[in-house]
Amino acid sequence: FSILFYLKKGVLSEEKPIMVRITIDGHAAQFTTKLKISPSKWSSSNNKAIGRNSEAAECNNRLEAIKTSLHNHYHNLLEREGYVTAERLKNAFLGHEEKEKTLLSYFDQHNEIYKLKIGKTTTETTYHRYILTKERLAEFIKENYRLSDIPLKDVNRIFIERFENFLRTKYNNGTNSTMKFIQRLRTIIFFARDSGYFFPDPFQGYKLHWERSNRGYLSEEEIRQIISKKITIKRIEKVRDLFIFSCFTG
Repeated sequence: FSILFYLKKGVLSEEKPIMVRITIDGHAAQFTTKLKISPSKWSSSNNKAIGRNSEAAECNNRLEAIKTSLHNHYHNLLEREGYVTAERLKNAFLGHEEKEKTLLSYFDQHNEIYKLKIGKTTTETTYHRYILTKERLAEFIKENYRLSDIPLKDVNRIFIERFENFLRTKYNNGTNSTMKFIQRLRTIIFFARDSGYFFPDPFQGYKLHWERSNRGYLSEEEIRQIISKKITIKRIEKVRDLFIFSCFTG
């Protein structure tokens, strides 16, 4: 990580704009400091104004303040996100940083996309299960964190385990029902990461645990009903066919 001040070339005026270039891991971003100076009063080797007068001192003080601010933003981003790019540091300094990404906002994005798949690759029932999961999460966050939403970076192993306990105690969900809610939460975490937002995986080391359930057997009449049922979604139709094949082959 390095910071370099330099004069912008190709400007016809006597005073040239002082630019700043930040470089992180070989990738650079630059922007103007909004300061100007004559080339005769600038030291390219020292990257600062020359002279002992008040004008030079004022210029160098402002450059030093910019440098300090960039270092502060760099360390804040590193601590918060775990990584920093030159472009992100530039945006943070200029006040253009993206709004903090939150769990429920990504849930909304996912559900909007998922809704478009109804009747093609998924069913309306599954879509409403994602809606219900978001509602349960919103309720959990409000009761346990006194917030309307939570930054994704704050979703960790403890958050997941507390949400699991919330589902078991408040809604008396069994193990498999609870795991389905957790599974849909994990889908949103993967969705956010696939969208390009990097943050530590809160599910690292966490395992979904299921209870084996005995659902009994279908009668021959029930099997015939499944065979004759018209299914418009190809994926579901294939699942039905594989299930029926298994019924007759053991």
